[in-house]
This record gives sequence, C-alpha cells and structure tokens, in this order.
Amino acid sequence: RTLPPRHSNMQTAAFKQAAPRAGVAGHSSRGRANLVVRAGASRRGVLLGGASLVAVVASPLILVGGAEASGKAFLPVTSLSSFQKADQRTEYTTRVNDILRGILTAEDSPACIRLALHEAATYDITTKTGGMDGSIMLNSQEASLPVNSTLGPVIQKLKEAKKEIDAGDKSGAGPISYADLIYLAGRSATLKKWYDIKIARSQTVSGGKTIAGQFANPWPAEIGRLDSTEASGNLSQIPALDADVETIRKFLTGLGAKDQGSGPFTPKPPFWDQPGFVLWTAAALDPEAEEQRFVTANPDAYAGFKKTYDISRKTVTSTNYEVDFAAMYNKLTRLGAKFDNTRYLYPIPVTSIV
Repeated sequence: RTLPPRHSNMQTAAFKQAAPRAGVAGHSSRGRANLVVRAGASRRGVLLGGASLVAVVASPLILVGGAEASGKAFLPVTSLSSFQKADQRTEYTTRVNDILRGILTAEDSPACIRLALHEAATYDITTKTGGMDGSIMLNSQEASLPVNSTLGPVIQKLKEAKKEIDAGDKSGAGPISYADLIYLAGRSATLKKWYDIKIARSQTVSGGKTIAGQFANPWPAEIGRLDSTEASGNLSQIPALDADVETIRKFLTGLGAKDQGSGPFTPKPPFWDQPGFVLWTAAALDPEAEEQRFVTANPDAYAGFKKTYDISRKTVTSTNYEVDFAAMYNKLTRLGAKFDNTRYLYPIPVTSIV
C-alpha cells in the first residue's frame, strides 16, 4: 500500500493546535494532517476553514479573555487571510443592509443620496479637509446648515438603524461609523428602489424577483471609513435644491477637481457633466423631473445622457444607468474619506485538539 506522507514535528504540532472556523476541525493522526467536516458545515465555511488551518501554521496565536482557562486561542486580525477578511466584511455588510432594508424604504433613496452628496461635497481638495467623515451627523453646526434642513427625517432613521446595528454585533466587529452608515444607506435604499421597479415591470412577481435577484448590477460595497466630529472643509459651497442648473453644474465640475489648466488634452474633472447629472438628479425630491429640468436648461450638455439612460432603464435586468450610478456613487463617497482596512475585522477562534 501507499505510505502516507511524513511531516516534521513542527508541522504536526501546528496542525494539532489548529482548528479553523465553525464547521471544520483540524487534527493530526500518525503524522497525517486531516480536516474533519462537522455536520451542517457550509461549503464556504469548509474552504475558509481550510484557509484558516493553513494560515495558522505560519502565524502566531493570541489568547483572548480567559483563553487559558478555556483552552481556546484566537487567530489575530493581522494573520487573517484575504479570503477571511473579505468574508468578514461581506458578513458585516450583509447584516447592516438587512437592518437598513427594514428601516428605509425605496422612497428614502433620494434623501439618502442627498445626505451622502452633502456630506462628501464639503471636501476641500486644497486643504484636504471635509468630505465623507460622518460629521454631518456628528456636528450640530454642519447638520443645522440651511442646505441640510430637509435631511432631518432620514438622519433620524439612520440614528435608529445605528442603534440596532451596534446592538446586534455578536462577533466583535465593533460599531459602524457614521460615514459608512451614510454610504451604505444610500446604496441600500437605491438597490431597494431598483428592485421594486424591476418587479413592477415584470409579468409576474416571482419572475421579477428572480430577475432582480440574479441579474441585478453587482455593486461592490466599500467600508472602513473613519468619523470626525469637526465641521471642516467647505461648508458653504453646496447649492440649494432649487438652484439654477448652471450654478449646480459649476459646483459639481469643481468638486474634488485639481486645477490642471485647460486644453484639448486636459483630463475631465471627476464630476463632470455625466456623473454630475446622474448623482444630482438622483438626489432630487423628484429625480425624473430634475433630469428634465437639466435637459431643458442645457440640452447640449445633458440631453444625450438622458436619452441613453431612458432607453437603458426600460429593461428589467442590469442597466447602464445602474452600472454608472454605482461607480459614480462609490467615487463620490470616497471624497475626503479616511479608511481603516482593519475596521470590522475580528480574531477567529482556533480550538486546540489533542
């Protein structure tokens, strides 16, 4: 018979003390490293468990809160694999979105986008201050600006959501930042709005749910923003909702833009006519009417975009509008944001098996 491969004492000892995530156990028997899958374990849990087992061989273990008495050790965040980190962020985002969907409605989408826009639009590229830092919900001076007067109801909803999100944290991921909450609220409410539209346009509800669920535009969530209680940046540059289109256009084209002169090869500013049209109109009290207002005021700049998006939005699958909006919204909500790439990550237990 074929003899099993031999392992060094170091490898055997490492496998003895390693046991990955729930659903997978690691142990050594006669020099062989084995994975034992417990009943009910998910395929992803098994794969991530295997990654944890491999990672722990080369990583130190840490003891957390009475681990000596329980015999339980933890794999530190710094030693988590990229798969494990991605999995934890996905789990966290999913839990937050589930709570937001229970509090926000599709009708809240414009207000949530406007909240994110007003927060990000304080960014001053010259001083590198302001932007997506949660201050619109943490600083009374900023929150009380006349331009933010219509945001009170959605801010209150998000404060309720934060209480529920933080109270439901069972893994040790920590409280959600207000900056991430604002970002995810705009994303969640907009996805809900698109979902409802697809179902309404489908011949059957079940068919609409299938299409909306399986053929929707993938919208990667970006989390890890840090908060600030300071009202910094340019707090006076945001136009009122009823400002004339040219004023809004100048504001948007200058948002986050560097002074690079002018000429045929000068790069377009981050929020030139197309992203400006998409983001500002989506944040209006009546997005469809605002799109038409932009076209009427400046057909050369905006009529082509509206025509393209109107055709695209007739489908019930992923649309060009959805793809563009998701990318533009993610770009907007990076303005001034400071990210902590370890936020919401937590050590995972490693069980010793003798």
